[in-house]
Amino acid sequence: MDKAVCVFDYLAYPSYEAFLGQNLQPGAFGENITVSGCSEQDTYIGDIWKLGEATVQVSQPREPCFKLGVKHNNKELPLKFQTTGITGYYFRVLEEGYVSAESELVLYSRAVSSVSVMEANYIMHQNKDDVHAVHKLLSVDSLSASWKSTLTKRWEKQQLN
Repeated sequence: MDKAVCVFDYLAYPSYEAFLGQNLQPGAFGENITVSGCSEQDTYIGDIWKLGEATVQVSQPREPCFKLGVKHNNKELPLKFQTTGITGYYFRVLEEGYVSAESELVLYSRAVSSVSVMEANYIMHQNKDDVHAVHKLLSVDSLSASWKSTLTKRWEKQQLN
């Protein structure tokens, strides 16, 4: 399962608190894990992390849906996530293990040719017509199946034009 665990960086909370005009608690965006210091700019598709006794891998950016806007009484919130690229991301579980609230998240390995979560968001939502960018993201082996499917359709359509 490519989207087993939803992750969000708590350091992004202040900008969303300002946008929403309210204080937020960890988990406010429906994430399973709230981390600190693992931003979309510094986290890459395919990164492998040790989380407690588990081993997890970043598979794709999160795509917030309308329910987030409903929860926070702001229908513009999902679009804000999309346009900023600060969306959070998903882990797939490579190896199950015990995880607690005190578990550390430690980077285990990073693929050299990977794409940051922020760049992946930009390619998917802002830079849709850039054939080279789409190809670059499609070349990331650890990208989720759903994103590969969407991007493959986009790539094929671009090849016809």
